[in-house]
Amino acid sequence: MLQGKAPYHPLSLREVESWLRQWNMPVIGHAGVRVIYDYLDKRLRDTRPLEETLRLELRYAQREPYLHVVARRPE
Repeated sequence: MLQGKAPYHPLSLREVESWLRQWNMPVIGHAGVRVIYDYLDKRLRDTRPLEETLRLELRYAQREPYLHVVARRPE
């Protein structure tokens, strides 16, 4: 079982963005998180081409539930 890296109760992007709108905090971007590399066994990491792992990271890091929302606080 994976522990310590995945949230127990991930929130939907729609829900988080709704809260931010209510708080007058405009969304200025989205940032993906690593979702493949951290979970690969070290032996597998060492035998896979890094480019292949990066391609998978970029593919999945831009999808829910792996997105973080970046917002601006009101001044």
